[in-house]
Amino acid sequence: MVGNLTKLSSLLIFLSFFALSKEISPSILMFHEWDIDDCPNKVERALKFDPENIHFLVTAQFLSDNKNRPRFFCINNTLGKCEYISENLINRIFSKLETCVSQVPKSIHTQFSFHLNDRNSSKVWRNYLLVDPIAKYNGWSYQDILITPLIQLVSNLNRSSNSSISMQGEMGASVFKYPLSWLSISRSIKKSFKDIEVGVSLNFNKLNGNVESYSKKNIEWLISEIDFLGFSAYGSLPPYIFPRQFNKYVMNFRSQLRKLNIDIKIIKKLQFSEIGLGGGNWINDGKTMGTKRVTVAGAPYAGIYTYDSPINPWNQKKIRHLRKQYYKSLAKFLRKSKLISRAFSWSTGSWDIHGVYNQNLKYQDKEILDAAHKR
Repeated sequence: MVGNLTKLSSLLIFLSFFALSKEISPSILMFHEWDIDDCPNKVERALKFDPENIHFLVTAQFLSDNKNRPRFFCINNTLGKCEYISENLINRIFSKLETCVSQVPKSIHTQFSFHLNDRNSSKVWRNYLLVDPIAKYNGWSYQDILITPLIQLVSNLNRSSNSSISMQGEMGASVFKYPLSWLSISRSIKKSFKDIEVGVSLNFNKLNGNVESYSKKNIEWLISEIDFLGFSAYGSLPPYIFPRQFNKYVMNFRSQLRKLNIDIKIIKKLQFSEIGLGGGNWINDGKTMGTKRVTVAGAPYAGIYTYDSPINPWNQKKIRHLRKQYYKSLAKFLRKSKLISRAFSWSTGSWDIHGVYNQNLKYQDKEILDAAHKR
């Protein structure tokens, strides 16, 4: 595997000089420790399609109280259990991640992001989670378990000059409630690496996580100091999709910030931190596929979660055509747009056009990939 990646690295360095500046870049999504164990294989498949960008997203878990605050954090281990945070666990997870990232050529821009998922049966969405990233919860802070070890990883690999960090993803309530804590983390990262890009990522709607009382001054202070602002681009689309719809994504996001009284002129860069079409519908249960163009386009965030599901929405001719139209339009928008700096595909389940997960090869579409990456 290492030998194959070394050969691939040489090819990618050559190809990077000819690649387009903005692609629909694949993501390495790590929900469990076994995803990290398989990370080198995912990297090899991902880099076949985009020789310029790759996205690593690590997901930790939390157990919340009845006020949407975390009680403690944990990480899904190889046994499928959520292991309580410990120094040994953090070292084990990030040592494996470092081994994987070390196989990515430094010529390739590397973005790191983080998600938090709820272990409760009530499933509090991370966008509503009131987590102060520098506060301790059962002895550990968000910064302790994710940001600090990542800083060490970047330092060990000496790859800050072509890397970026989205300090979180879809955690609007946290950003609007504790902007100065995120500013403190951003400054600590910048203190370690002056050449790294740092940002935050919000959702396409409910940007503030329903936090009604917030400091406009402090939010703008944070946005003015970070290098980019990302958002998960899953807004409803019409049944026939054209590049202009993705321009509307950007306009709608900016409009929502204005409605929150945030000065959008201070934003340096925007990115689609997540984007894709899942083939589901408004039920959004991870196992129900959409059967009409209007329902699939209306809920891009919905799709088939499980790798071994016999359900494949793309086997339906009209839905498969919609998918091709979606990605060809997105690719055309990205090539011409000056509004979006990067776009990262949600590379799992039925969203996985690249086949990053080997189990998702049935969802891979070579025609879409040829169009998306202009091969």
